[in-house]
Formats: sequence, C-alpha cells, structure tokens
Amino acid sequence: MLLTLERDQAVGELRTVSTILAKPYEKKTLKTYRLARTETGLGPLEEVTSPA
Repeated sequence: MLLTLERDQAVGELRTVSTILAKPYEKKTLKTYRLARTETGLGPLEEVTSPA
C-alpha cells in the first residue's frame, strides 16, 4: 500500500510486484482510492478508475 497525503486529499494505491527474490520485477497498481476534504469534513472513500 502506498499512501500519499496532501493538504486536500489522501490517495491510497494497492500495489503488487511479481517477485521479491530477483530483479527485474514487474510492478502493478491493483486499485486506487481517494479520500478528499470537503467543507464539512472528509468526503466518501472513492475508488479511482485507472486509464486502460
């Protein structure tokens, strides 16, 4: 999980790698989620659609 915190939002990326035993390895983002600040607090957790 890679979590990026910014002033107005937080973005979490669920990542995977093909192997941890050797290089080179293939990396991939499985899912991305965003949580944004709103006027009343935190907004809903949203799944972000990745471009294909």
